[in-house]
Amino acid sequence: MRIKADTSLCVGSGQCVLAEPTVFDQDDDGLSPPR
Repeated sequence: MRIKADTSLCVGSGQCVLAEPTVFDQDDDGLSPPR
């Protein structure tokens, strides 16, 4: 599986991290890049 995250659309709510913590990580800026 390939995941592409458009960080310009990210609002930093952390919902993707809550939904799939094994795939996403939350950085110091509140953005959630794929691991």
